[in-house]
Amino acid sequence: MTEDTWAAVAGDFADGAYASVKGRVRTYVMHRQLREHLPTPPASVLDVGGGAGHQSFPLARAGYNVTLCHGV
Repeated sequence: MTEDTWAAVAGDFADGAYASVKGRVRTYVMHRQLREHLPTPPASVLDVGGGAGHQSFPLARAGYNVTLCHGV
């Protein structure tokens, strides 16, 4: 098994990239744009490279069947 090179910095990145006002606005805008292109729930959605699920969790709460896949 290989060591995850990014594990040590992932929390800081998520906090810095998503917890700021800029990050929250970016996530909101991206979510709105995604919803414009998706069929209505309960459609299935595959989030490839979804990381911490910043798009997957809101889509799941909206009624989508979400599968989150990120690199190992």
